[in-house]
Amino acid sequence: MRSVFKFISLLANSQRRYIDHLAADREYSGAQGKLIHYLFTHRHTTVCQKDIEKAFGLRAPTATELLKTLEKKGLVKKVPDKNDARYKTIHLTPLADKYQEDVFHDMEQLEARLTDNISEDELNTWIQVSHKMLTNLSGGKNEK
Repeated sequence: MRSVFKFISLLANSQRRYIDHLAADREYSGAQGKLIHYLFTHRHTTVCQKDIEKAFGLRAPTATELLKTLEKKGLVKKVPDKNDARYKTIHLTPLADKYQEDVFHDMEQLEARLTDNISEDELNTWIQVSHKMLTNLSGGKNEK
């Protein structure tokens, strides 16, 4: 038996431990660093909590707690949307800007470690298969 689920779990746990190790001396955890990186790379677009939930496959309560923690640390702020005050857009603070280089370095280190000794063809195949697995788990709905 191949136990695909076991390998996916091992990969996810190892990735989490590695990024937490990289962020060990930072003001934020590895998961928080990944979210900060996402916000840096989407800085010129409107980002709300739903976008974060979709991008990371998080449930609303998990995303809420992650954002609350980053708000308490002064790294993000929620701003009422110009068109609909019920919605809040997520913005990085000037304090977060101080960590931009560290965040990008950590994500590059993670990517390099994950893809070391793997060909471009192998990576493309893995991405295609992963998309199919996500589709399978979502009941056939294409989640990209």
